[in-house]
Amino acid sequence: FEGHCWPGTSSWVDYLTKEGRDFWAETLRDCETLCEDTFTWIDMNEPSCFNGPESTFQKDLMHAGGVEHREVHNLFGHMMAAATSHGQSLKRPGKRPFLLTRSFYAGTQRYAAVWTGDNQATWEQLRAAVPMLLQLSVCGIHFCGADVGGFFGDPEEELLVRWYQSGAFYPFFRAHAHLETKRREPWLYGPAAEDRIRQAIRGRYTLLPFIYTLFHLSSA
Repeated sequence: FEGHCWPGTSSWVDYLTKEGRDFWAETLRDCETLCEDTFTWIDMNEPSCFNGPESTFQKDLMHAGGVEHREVHNLFGHMMAAATSHGQSLKRPGKRPFLLTRSFYAGTQRYAAVWTGDNQATWEQLRAAVPMLLQLSVCGIHFCGADVGGFFGDPEEELLVRWYQSGAFYPFFRAHAHLETKRREPWLYGPAAEDRIRQAIRGRYTLLPFIYTLFHLSSA
């Protein structure tokens, strides 16, 4: 399938077929820029297609085997995650894969961490993050997080600090923002905010052995 996404004209692999998954895994295996400390972030894999109906594939698009997309839409990101994890294993035999996916389904926790997508830099979105992550965890997807500071918009100082203080306890912890937002490195908000954010991040590092233990117990 061809359509339009961030790179421009783009092609999508049919991950529902073994041939498609093997192609993707072998492409990662042979990728020269995927080195020892480089891992994979798979985004826009709902799938998102800018020139498609409702920004995705047509519902009657046919996959291999005569299956309409409407029947397998929610599996697309899951199967891409499985293929990506396999590709990392081929590239680095015996090493634990790591990948992050935006689209997922029941069982994706076997292959990838997930985040809650494009949130807003608002107090309401900060408040909503923890219940969303708890619901994902109840579903078995424990390695989850939300974009600290909000993806869209420009957080005020107190909002950014409070989000770091909350996000330090997310299983998956990262700051991430849209290209057109203002720079938001902690030191740009002044010494007081920088110090409070530093304390939150140091607290996260202190808890890492405990967090790793919880990951191990949750996967048993």
